[in-house]
This record gives sequence, structure tokens and C-alpha cells, in this order.
Amino acid sequence: MWIIAGLIAFAIMWDTLLEWLAHAVILALEWLELTVDVMYEELLSLSPEESQLATAWTGLAVFIALLTWAGFKVRRLYLAYKERGLAWKQAKQDEFWTWWGLLPWFKKLGYAASVCAFLALMVLTS
Repeated sequence: MWIIAGLIAFAIMWDTLLEWLAHAVILALEWLELTVDVMYEELLSLSPEESQLATAWTGLAVFIALLTWAGFKVRRLYLAYKERGLAWKQAKQDEFWTWWGLLPWFKKLGYAASVCAFLALMVLTS
């Protein structure tokens, strides 16, 4: 029951909930920045300006490390799904051309005309 209520609330207020989530992420990052800043000041006896600079460089290094890690993960996923994606695409193309070859000419003409009409409608209304 709670799961259904949560899904309905998410469907109705998804933009508000995503905005709250964005604010929560920003607050968490601000808290983390303040914590690292205070740690640099207390543990390394840095001035406030020096600790802010060290915190900024630390944040940049962490961001670059996370970006590199995400890049490797995305590349690994791409390589894992590339073969299956190409096989699926080829199977769907073969199914389409088999279906298209079995159609009589007047149905082919009707499908082609409806696609052209839809594209013309999209171009004219944009």
C-alpha cells in the first residue's frame, strides 16, 4: 500500500521531488566541503584561505577520479552490450525486410504516403 502511494505521489509531484533531491545533494556537498575545510584547518594548522584552496583542489581531484572511474564503467558496459545490440539490430532489420517484402504494392504505397504526411506535418508545425 505504501509503495503504491509513493508511486502515485511521485507521478503527481515528480518535479517537486526531484528539486528536493537536488537541494539535498547540494546540502550534502556543502556539508562535506565544510567538514574537509575544518579538517584541513585543525589537523594541518592551515589558515582559512589556505584550507579553502586545499579543499577546492581536493574536490577537483575527487571529481576527476570519479569521472575517470565512470568513463571506465561506461566503456565496459558499451563493450559488453555492443555485440548484443548489433545482433538485435540485425534481427530487427531482417524482420522488417521480410515483412516489407510480403506486403502488396498498394499497402507499401499507403505506408510510405502516411510516413511522408507525418513528416510534412512535423515540419510544418515546428
